[in-house]
Amino acid sequence: MIEDVVKISGLTHAEFFKRPSNQWVLACLDLVEGLLESVKQTHIEEESNTYITHCEND
Repeated sequence: MIEDVVKISGLTHAEFFKRPSNQWVLACLDLVEGLLESVKQTHIEEESNTYITHCEND
């Protein structure tokens, strides 16, 4: 989603994230990273989880 929003804006990633009006995207990224970390902690006993790996790679 973020890649699409930045692309539509016509700005570089650096330009996009420097704009105060786009700080909500960084807040969403922080939330997603926190949720992913919670999922990882919940499944810590698992050797590998393809869903978690896929999310981390994206």
